[in-house]
Amino acid sequence: YHFSTLQQLDNFWGHAEDILVEATPPSEPVYTYDPHYWFYIARPEIEKTHIQSINAHGKQFLMTVGGRTYLDTLLRNDFGNGERQYAIQSFFERADYYVMIIGDFLLEGFLDRSVVTRIEEIYASSTAHTQNPWHELLVLMTVKGKNKLKITRNRMKARKLKAQLGRNFFLGRR
Repeated sequence: YHFSTLQQLDNFWGHAEDILVEATPPSEPVYTYDPHYWFYIARPEIEKTHIQSINAHGKQFLMTVGGRTYLDTLLRNDFGNGERQYAIQSFFERADYYVMIIGDFLLEGFLDRSVVTRIEEIYASSTAHTQNPWHELLVLMTVKGKNKLKITRNRMKARKLKAQLGRNFFLGRR
């Protein structure tokens, strides 16, 4: 699926995510990898609603981010070690690649490179002493560009990614 803005991609992704969360067993955690979890900063109410929905279906939400900037580490405070967990470890070199694994399903997002460049600049320059970049990130949601979402069902690839991402988490209910 191709989208001209990240807002369109994020809206469609959220609907697909909701459908797959309902269609898979509660014992299956939802694994996510983002280079930076900037959607959580740009649209916190929407992201928190998705996470609450995942948890309401009895699933753990396991977020891995690849960045090690101030903003990446700051978000760790919003997560614990039970239903919502957050880890920092780079697994993919591509800064435009985002992936979510729900059961055997993979939702793979590829963001516009010019937007990714701006995200990287914002993350690299943000410190405890700079102003909250919420507005700058929110504006990126409506920038025109080439964004893609690929949804596949691939048991082997899903297992491999879950094993890779799952090393940093406590699996199962606490």
